[in-house]
Amino acid sequence: MEVKVEVGLSKGLENIMNRFISAIEGAGTSGIILNADQGRPVNAVAQEVKTEPVTKVESVSDVEMAKPVEEPNEEDTDEDINYPALRKEIKKLGIKLVQAKKQSEVKALTSKYGYSKMNELPDDKLVQYLEELKEIKNG
Repeated sequence: MEVKVEVGLSKGLENIMNRFISAIEGAGTSGIILNADQGRPVNAVAQEVKTEPVTKVESVSDVEMAKPVEEPNEEDTDEDINYPALRKEIKKLGIKLVQAKKQSEVKALTSKYGYSKMNELPDDKLVQYLEELKEIKNG
């Protein structure tokens, strides 16, 4: 029994497919196909395809489940934060709020975090602090 398969591939892909099939089947020398890109002969073999019925099907419970992908926490993205730029933005916004006569609100927010000056805030609090400064500005 001979099986013939015709696939519409470009010459380059067809060549790659033929080499792949040859490698899988043991690279015989019964057929030679010219490589369209390079003009070199490539060994290709056409063999009978034997199929056997499947006798055992593995149930889903026997298969080891893959580890689920974990969503990154906000804390994990600390590497992406440019803290000096964030501090600069906080300073600019703080100055604008003081000029807008909201100094007492800025001081209250800073003391809420346990500090007396904005530049004393630790890096891990800067994002949250900036959000609250923006609320003061918009509120």
